[in-house]
Amino acid sequence: MPRLSHALLRRAYNISPLLPLVLRETRSLSSAINELRWLREHVDKTMSHRVPSQKWRTLLKLCQRRAIGEPLQYILGTQPFGELEIQCQPGVLIPRNRGIHNTSSKTSYQSKAFFSPNIGK
Repeated sequence: MPRLSHALLRRAYNISPLLPLVLRETRSLSSAINELRWLREHVDKTMSHRVPSQKWRTLLKLCQRRAIGEPLQYILGTQPFGELEIQCQPGVLIPRNRGIHNTSSKTSYQSKAFFSPNIGK
C-alpha cells in the first residue's frame, strides 16, 4: 500500500487534527471526512450530557481504533442494511451494499412470483 503524502496529511490536519488518524485506514480524504463526521455524530448522540473535553477524548480514542484498522461498523455498533440498522460487534459479519441489492432483488422476484395472478393457470 503506498504511503500517504505529507501534503495530504497536512491538508487533513488543517481540516481537523483527528483526520490524519482516520485517513490512515480510509486512504481517501473524502472518505476520512465522512467517517470522522459519523464518529462525531456517534459521540454527540451517545454522550450528549458530557462536557466537551470528555467528548474530545472519546472521539480521539475512536479515531485511534479506526487508525489501527478496526471496522467502522464495530466502532459505531451498527451498519445500515436497506431499511434496517444491523447491530455489529466483533464476530458479526458486516453486511455490504451488494448484499442489499442481492437481497432486495430476490425478495422482489419472490414477491412477484407469489402474488402473480397467473399462478396455477
